[in-house]
Amino acid sequence: MKPYKMKQFKVSIIGGGNMGLAFAKALIQGKIVDRKNLLIVDRSIKRKPYILKELRCRVAETLISKVSESDIVVLSVKPQNAAVLLTSLKPIIKKNQLVISLMTGIKLKELSQSFNDHKKLVRAMPNLPAHVGRGVTVYKSDKSFTRIEKETISKILGSAGISLEVKNEALLDSATAVTATGPAYFFYFLEHMTKAAKDLGFNKDDAEMLIKETMRGSLELWATTGLSPEELRKRVTSKGGTTKAAMEVFDNGDLGKVLQRGIKAAHRRAVELSRSLSQTLIK
Repeated sequence: MKPYKMKQFKVSIIGGGNMGLAFAKALIQGKIVDRKNLLIVDRSIKRKPYILKELRCRVAETLISKVSESDIVVLSVKPQNAAVLLTSLKPIIKKNQLVISLMTGIKLKELSQSFNDHKKLVRAMPNLPAHVGRGVTVYKSDKSFTRIEKETISKILGSAGISLEVKNEALLDSATAVTATGPAYFFYFLEHMTKAAKDLGFNKDDAEMLIKETMRGSLELWATTGLSPEELRKRVTSKGGTTKAAMEVFDNGDLGKVLQRGIKAAHRRAVELSRSLSQTLIK
């Protein structure tokens, strides 16, 4: 089997928000696209100078025919704008183009129907750490892709961190609750750890530095030991010690169960949004 070699692509990204730009940067850094072959379409006039400064690529405020010349079209707009966008793109999208949707809740079947039964489709759910090349992207692709095309998709989505392909599209709603929303849970915990550290006498800079390094070291320990979070927690917790005192407060407040309920609530909302968007698109 010949070694796989990634070629350079022409790419259009519809939506110059946080996630669209995160992927644009990753594609450039991964040498998947050259700046001159990258087009960002964003309707905000105010965003144009920022995008030009950050990426030094082509920027358009409205959909243009150049989109149809791209090998890859990435849809990165808010799902509530999907109906208008998909209608506008219908006459532009060509059969040979790879379309990657980063839009929450829009199913592959709906995308295909919107683009005249288009087959080269991928539905992906990335997360915010893509901005620093440590993103997690869960995705589902059409069954018709060849092995080479699948490797290309994996490389593209993995350029912003790591990517995981799932066979069941319903798992994208689960990924929304776990990985896409996950950074917010983490930052929420850090927010309150920082407040507690400041209450205990540390200034803001020292509190943030100490917590940042504690979290970084803890994640590294988990990644390298192969132990579960539960096993590592028990190693830190001594009977009658300070950690035990904190854990008792957490347990008395059902912190663990509250966290799990929150994640499941995010999942229910993802499913609800998906159903609502489906009804909108069907109309």
